[in-house]
Amino acid sequence: MRGASIALAKVRDLRREFAPAGSAARAKLALEDLGIPYTKKRDGTIFVPGDIDLSFRKLVRLPDLSAAEVGGSFNCGGNKLTSLQGAPKKSGKGFACFGNPLKSLEGAPRETGSFLCHGTALETLEGAPEVVHGHFWCSPGGLTSLKGAPRNISGNFECAYNALETLEGAPDKVGGDFLCQMSALKSLKGAPREVGGNFDCSRNPLQTLDGAPEKVGGDFTCPAGTLVSLKGGPREVGGDFICRDNCLDALDGAPDSVGKTLFCEGNDIEDLSGAPRGFGALVWKLGKFDSPEELQKRMGGTYNVPVAPISIRRPIRLRGRTP
Repeated sequence: MRGASIALAKVRDLRREFAPAGSAARAKLALEDLGIPYTKKRDGTIFVPGDIDLSFRKLVRLPDLSAAEVGGSFNCGGNKLTSLQGAPKKSGKGFACFGNPLKSLEGAPRETGSFLCHGTALETLEGAPEVVHGHFWCSPGGLTSLKGAPRNISGNFECAYNALETLEGAPDKVGGDFLCQMSALKSLKGAPREVGGNFDCSRNPLQTLDGAPEKVGGDFTCPAGTLVSLKGGPREVGGDFICRDNCLDALDGAPDSVGKTLFCEGNDIEDLSGAPRGFGALVWKLGKFDSPEELQKRMGGTYNVPVAPISIRRPIRLRGRTP
């Protein structure tokens, strides 16, 4: 029996030696070595209906699965990989390669569900999947460019906590949230034109919002920064617009419409001209105004505000005006 096993192993070694790299034969051998069940499609593609988990195995390279498709998720996170060569060409539910010293995403699947590549040595996203049906997570990391990012993301795109100075190369459209806070952004140029969820660019050294998305379905968050102007910001925000604790002295450039509350306290704003024509509520330090009546007079609009005088240091909440 032992002799037969040795002979069988030698045969497998010979098959592996002569099987071309990237071939279906090489993928079949790799899956058999891993004990992972697979089927063969009519077109000859090797298909794994479940998941493949190769995480935290101290791998320095991937087995050659580049001719295979995975119906579930593929996880090779927490290894010592410097390349994704050998990764499956498609991973239905998700692909995770976080926590590796990767310097490139070349070899990643062309299509996947969610894609997780945070905690790597990447400086760009070149080689990333072309199609991502879920979330794309590359935060935290050392990215200096988003070049190579997929064009469309149906879920969230998170590139926060990197070394980005611009958003050039970002996806054209993001269906969920776009999170780029706590980076080194000096400009929002390159941001998607439309974000379906929230957009968070807080705690960046921005002075204006030039390049921001035109439409944000959720909240737009840019507090605790160095903004001196809201010019270039979105025209329509479905949720809250939060620009508190910056260096603003006016609301010029604020969205035309804010679906919920505009938070602008913690700035040196004394005049609310430039405020959105439509919003749910507004939170603002009263500044030099003595009373809500004086505020209404200066704003030139009709608001549902408290009738009693308010301390000049107390935040107030206004109901949005009707155009």
